[in-house]
Amino acid sequence: LVFFVLQVFLSLGCAVWTTYFRNQPVVKVSQPEFLQLICLGTFVIALAPIPLMIQGKYRYLTDPLTGAETDLPNMDIGVVDTACMAFPWLLGIGFIIIFSTLFAKIWRVKLILHHSERFRRKKVGIKDVAIVLYVLLIVEIIILLVWQLVDPLEWQRTVISTDSEGFPTQSVGRCTSDSYMYFLTPLAALTLAAF
Repeated sequence: LVFFVLQVFLSLGCAVWTTYFRNQPVVKVSQPEFLQLICLGTFVIALAPIPLMIQGKYRYLTDPLTGAETDLPNMDIGVVDTACMAFPWLLGIGFIIIFSTLFAKIWRVKLILHHSERFRRKKVGIKDVAIVLYVLLIVEIIILLVWQLVDPLEWQRTVISTDSEGFPTQSVGRCTSDSYMYFLTPLAALTLAAF
């Protein structure tokens, strides 16, 4: 919680600072629009651990006498399932905003240097490099959306040990799906591509 508050405070503080000093030469050269996007990305990443704080339950109701799972579905499990998928959405979108922004900044500098080598004066605006941001963000959203629709992460709790009367004494829960690696791999590759 401390790191969450610290990261949110720093993200918002840097965004306010950049806005306030946007006309200063040092900030102007640093491309304040891109700095704002980096602050947005760090803010979104700061939100990612929040869904993980939701307490997981059993997918099916447990018998109060034996502690064994019944065949009756637990109606509250939908909140935990939603939290399972919120984490990759927030983390993925935050990372792609940061890294595609950094890539666009570097690409803008490269274009400026390329034109200066040919002794041509060319103004390279944000619109000239924003396509990188849009393309990477759209690809990220498509992968996450397909994952959400095809095989979303779901909360699964497994009993590890029981006492002598069969009551669960220890259990482990985690977010999982049958084919999560098919979606996690392209997301990681996309993030590395923006790197």
